[in-house]
Amino acid sequence: MFIYLRIAFVVFLSGAMTMAAVPLLVPSFNQFAAGQPWVLATILAALVAILSSPALYYWTVRPLSLLRDQAIVEARKTVGYLNETQSIGKIGCWEMSIAEGTIHWSDEIYRIFEVDPDGFDGSYESFLELVHPDDRAANDRDYKASLSDGTPYDAIYRIVVPSGRVKWIHERCNTAFNDEGQPVSSFGIAQDITQIKLAEKAKSDFVATVSHELRTPLTSIKSALSMIRSGVTGDLPEKAHALCEIAYKNSDRLSRLVNDILDFEKIGAGKMRFHMVELDLVELIENAIEANKAYGDQYGIRFEAIEIDEPVRVTGDPDRLMQVMANLMSNAAKYSHRGDKVEVSLGKGTSGARIAVRDFGHGIPESAQATIFEQFTQAESAWQHQVGGTGLGLSIAKSIVEGHGGTIGFASEVGKGTMFFFDLPA
Repeated sequence: MFIYLRIAFVVFLSGAMTMAAVPLLVPSFNQFAAGQPWVLATILAALVAILSSPALYYWTVRPLSLLRDQAIVEARKTVGYLNETQSIGKIGCWEMSIAEGTIHWSDEIYRIFEVDPDGFDGSYESFLELVHPDDRAANDRDYKASLSDGTPYDAIYRIVVPSGRVKWIHERCNTAFNDEGQPVSSFGIAQDITQIKLAEKAKSDFVATVSHELRTPLTSIKSALSMIRSGVTGDLPEKAHALCEIAYKNSDRLSRLVNDILDFEKIGAGKMRFHMVELDLVELIENAIEANKAYGDQYGIRFEAIEIDEPVRVTGDPDRLMQVMANLMSNAAKYSHRGDKVEVSLGKGTSGARIAVRDFGHGIPESAQATIFEQFTQAESAWQHQVGGTGLGLSIAKSIVEGHGGTIGFASEVGKGTMFFFDLPA
């Protein structure tokens, strides 16, 4: 700021001195100045600034030159930091001129795509050639769709680098539009997420293998225990029968745990499949109550169907919807007081038919309500240790309902109970 004040003072002083001297040297000056005094003052001041002594240069131009040199050094340091940051995060940036169809990449994107800058012509078509053949059409379609509807572009796809190796890329971009609403340019980032994808696959394969190895012997153990407790192998002493019951219940619990883990992996990998058929929700509720009766008996809970009148038909996967019902009903039983009832009802929701499961138990603490549908989440309470569980059930139920085009929610009050409900298009 001080430099600019010095410049202004010197220029003003020079102009003032010139304005005082010129009338003495040029008689016709007064006539001209009467009409254009400030314009002339400016011209003369600038002339003096140019032709003045070296001292004026020292006081004005030199400090500005030093500032310029310092700014250049800082800019180079910033560029260096940016390049280093992109290299560490394996994230590059790019800009595309839509009218010209040309792309400008940062150094890091050239490294990610393993492309020589001199061998890449920067065209959109050349970029698409690097995209994996199985992902190319979807990548092109989704990007052009973002240009049409003006939404940000966000995609994960594979590329094939010149060496033949496949990499995974996560790309996002925003597009600038002119006053007529036409796309002008896109600016985005591309991140190499190959190692993340490989780690996810390794984890998924490991969990699937371990779960399979657990499920096979567990099925045999559960079947054997079922036969023993039914008396097929002969009558058991009372104490042995009690131990057999404990073993059977725990094997059943472990079986549900393995199934939850497998379903969790299927959802994470996008591999959960639905076998849609037309079904009656009244029949679904009746079957769910019958199937979970024994579970309710463990906790001294009875399930009761209410407000169920005429059949309501929807399209859905009966097995997966039964899984949702089992989760909601088992939770209601676990968190109820012994001797209570759990009501299962069918009515109209905001987007179709609504099934609700209501208990009159402990309720969900307000601090836990915001995360109740998140994975590995359970409400913390003094009685939580009594019910156990993985914290995956509600997350899985939410994914199943949303896979049917529905929604799931709840209402709860501590000390008065909880009602979980889900709506399905009818």
